Amino acid sequence: MGSVRSRFWIALVAGGLVGGTAVGSFGPFVRARVAERAAGLGAEAQVRQVVPTWDGVELRDVSLAFPGIPGVRVWVGRLLIGWQDHRPRVIAGGRVVAFGTLATLARDVESWRVEHRPRDGDVAASEGGAGLAASGFEVHWRSGPENNADSVDATGVSLMRQDEKFVIGSRSFDASRGRFKVSAEDARMVLGKDDGRWRVSELSTRTLAFAETAHGGEDESHPLGGGDCAKSLLRDSPVEPPHPRVARTRCLHRELVRLAGRIDALVTSNVNVRAHGTRAKLTIAGEPLELRPGTLSLARETGTLVVSLEPEPGLASDATELSGQSTAKSAALKLSVRIPLPGASAPAPIVAELKGGPVRISMLGVRDGDVGLRHVDSAYLESDARLEVPADGSAVVMHGTGRVRDLSVHHPRLAAAPLEGIDLAWHGDVTMALDGSRIEIKKTEVDLGSLRLVLDGRVLRKGDDLDVDLRFDLPIVTCQKVLESVPRALVSDLSGIAFSGSLAAKGRFRFDTARIATIYDVGWDGALGCRVTAAPDSLKPGRFKSIFRKTVYTPGGEPKEMEFGPGTNDWVPYGALGPFMETAVLASEDGRFPRHHGFDQEAIVNSIRENLAAHRFKRGASTISMQLAKNL
Repeated sequence: MGSVRSRFWIALVAGGLVGGTAVGSFGPFVRARVAERAAGLGAEAQVRQVVPTWDGVELRDVSLAFPGIPGVRVWVGRLLIGWQDHRPRVIAGGRVVAFGTLATLARDVESWRVEHRPRDGDVAASEGGAGLAASGFEVHWRSGPENNADSVDATGVSLMRQDEKFVIGSRSFDASRGRFKVSAEDARMVLGKDDGRWRVSELSTRTLAFAETAHGGEDESHPLGGGDCAKSLLRDSPVEPPHPRVARTRCLHRELVRLAGRIDALVTSNVNVRAHGTRAKLTIAGEPLELRPGTLSLARETGTLVVSLEPEPGLASDATELSGQSTAKSAALKLSVRIPLPGASAPAPIVAELKGGPVRISMLGVRDGDVGLRHVDSAYLESDARLEVPADGSAVVMHGTGRVRDLSVHHPRLAAAPLEGIDLAWHGDVTMALDGSRIEIKKTEVDLGSLRLVLDGRVLRKGDDLDVDLRFDLPIVTCQKVLESVPRALVSDLSGIAFSGSLAAKGRFRFDTARIATIYDVGWDGALGCRVTAAPDSLKPGRFKSIFRKTVYTPGGEPKEMEFGPGTNDWVPYGALGPFMETAVLASEDGRFPRHHGFDQEAIVNSIRENLAAHRFKRGASTISMQLAKNL
């Protein structure tokens, strides 16, 4: 019995020693296997802690470095590897840090991928990831050390393998590129196999925001300004370098087509992109403008990538009462941009379309004060317009219709007081060369209230010379309607005045300043029957029978209040003038005064010709009647 007990204790101690040795060597063994497996993938791995569990081996505080991709480092908080298949099952917590330009990182990643791509028959490599779940990651990237470096920051990143799909999510995402920043919340992306490659099949966000991170003048490094592409066009063109605007537009077209091609290579044929809560904060002519919220969508069509933005469902009203008119059906205002994909035999233009309405401008997210706009909740916009930008960047082509109603704008360059109740409509076709050499206008009508103007023709610039062939038509309209159509702030001095009669005009401007002696045909026909039937006291002639005050401007442009009229030091009664004063004024200022009705058409036509021939203002054509009206 004693010997049996002795053998039992010896066996127990021996087993404990063997087990202890096994347990003690388990961690180093796993670390060696992890390092070996990582080396096969071109990586260096370090594991701080190894913990065996019922489901597999748990690795804690894992760091990965890739000698072939020196700009990337990966840290994993907890990694669970299954007992049987030795594949990662759960990855919880961690951080991915990348440093370097996108071009450098893309080159290094591609070289690493080619060198370490899965070998035929490597089941773990080809099927690895089934049932994989990763969560709680952070991703950070900087293109360089400067404060204005491009960057990406994402938190709450998760990854899940579901059958033949990968689902990637992010709680928050911020990316900066040049002057622009993109932010998203609760983003979700689904990757699926398409033609043997992993591609994006779905993409959605709860919110998506675009904003400018800097403001100022025109910047050559602006992502949409052409950057190095435009500089090379201007510097290295074998013939005459293109105009800077043409170069930037050509590069913009090229970059957008290239970007569309990259996106097309990353998405499936039936991709579904719906980014809700899309906002944009931009600067236009130095004024901030914020558009929000809307739904950004993306679709693929034959040879084209279509990006659309429309208001969120429920923001656009189905029925709208407009300016006392009957209730009208209102469609959501939708912006669509069609970008051709690379590979087309003939480069196609980029086409932007704005269709829908009428909708309140406030429904687009525009707020009072943006770019000087006021009362945006009572202003309406409708459009069926199209803008085309060709691949050569030579011109933009605009055609379609549009209208804004009850618009109010306050800008000191326009008027001291707000311009309110603007009703502006337009339709037609306009082609404008971006180098300023050509403008073509085809039956284009602009309506301001009841005032209509129809233009047709073209303007060509040849160096310092202009070749113009332009016709205009101002259909008959009552003079009172003209006054009511112009925003009151622009004609504040006419407040309280009333007109009778009507006016209409048709005319042409045909001239070539290089051959002004032989090509000059400027004139108009029409009827000006406006008569004042009522006027406020401030405009009645009796006002000028005593001293009155008037604001004048000094040569430096400064306003100055001055006194005029009977009783002032410089006032001379008509009866006190010399007998030849009237003749001298008529001869020097307005020789046809007895024969015109306030405007001397012949003098105006001749003045235009002389000024065009001199390429500067050389001669005026104001009559005594016009000068009197201006001075009073």
